[in-house]
Amino acid sequence: MVDFDKLRDIQQKENMSEELLKLNSDFYRNTEKYLEQLLQEIERQDGRAETLLKDEFDSAIKVIENIFHRRIGKTIALTTRYIQNEEPDTKKMLPIEKEIYRSVCSELEEAKNQVMQEIHPEKTHQKTEKPRENQETQQKQQTQQKNSQTKQNNKKTARKPEKQHPDEETEKTFNNSQHSYTVVRILDSFPRFVSSDHRTHHLKKEDIVCIPNNDAEVLMERKIANKIKPR
Repeated sequence: MVDFDKLRDIQQKENMSEELLKLNSDFYRNTEKYLEQLLQEIERQDGRAETLLKDEFDSAIKVIENIFHRRIGKTIALTTRYIQNEEPDTKKMLPIEKEIYRSVCSELEEAKNQVMQEIHPEKTHQKTEKPRENQETQQKQQTQQKNSQTKQNNKKTARKPEKQHPDEETEKTFNNSQHSYTVVRILDSFPRFVSSDHRTHHLKKEDIVCIPNNDAEVLMERKIANKIKPR
């Protein structure tokens, strides 16, 4: 169960670490339940008790937003490692973070392919695919070596898990919903904006953010944001 002290503890540990903290996959759903209970308690109270509960609610919202922003920052940082043909560890990502990770990786890979096509058209495919082939060859050799050892020792060995690719089927996320995300640049400050994935944003001019597609379309129609397109 999540409470304010637990949230503060997670916030401090998340801010102190360069890596994602291991959280329960239902973390955001549990925070939602906690906030709902706070609101119900506020309605039952009055006077000083009501004021204290409202303060706790407002503080909890800020802490949750800080945790989200910190974790998304780490998630976006991992996408740059992926595009450099590394294999980032995504096991500690929450479902919503994996969805954003896959979406951004897909955008970056498309942008990279377009840039390489302009630079060296005939070698684009070879350049982007070669690192993958090397990885597969290494994995195959390792698997063969393990199988050989298994026959000698008469023991079972596990195959090395395959890399999870951003194009895999999107997992269910917060509130059992599914979202596709768009990377946009904010053209004008927007004091408070709640997106369809139940995230509260305080948008400032020139911010770069990932938001659900339908929200991005609304902001772009109102000339508040521009989609960042690969060149």
